Amino acid sequence: MDDDRHEPDPPPVDLHRRRARIHSALVLALVVCPAGFGFELWRALSGNTLSWAYVFEWPIFLAVAVYLWRVMLRQADGEPVAPRRDDAIAEDDADLVAWRRYVAEAADHDAVGDDPVPGPKGGAPGR
Repeated sequence: MDDDRHEPDPPPVDLHRRRARIHSALVLALVVCPAGFGFELWRALSGNTLSWAYVFEWPIFLAVAVYLWRVMLRQADGEPVAPRRDDAIAEDDADLVAWRRYVAEAADHDAVGDDPVPGPKGGAPGR
């Protein structure tokens, strides 16, 4: 047998096709959400009180669709969607440092199967 063989590389992803699918999903949302809003508004004005909830939901659905459209476009382009927030936490917070140390010790003890680790000195963070 030949040990140097490898599976063929997957076919390259067609970026234009992916972006077209993302755009078509947004177009669908741009058609369905206002239509749903209009239909539920018509029902609510006709006396169906439950439809008032849906009147306010359809614009929210549209806003979520636009947000997801932006996120998926960024992902398709290879951009990071959101920055990591670990760097924003101050390392000089003594309670936070103690809590992280406690969590790391507890994880180590869980991996070994030891007895539970007592909590950090001073109680739980934020108390």
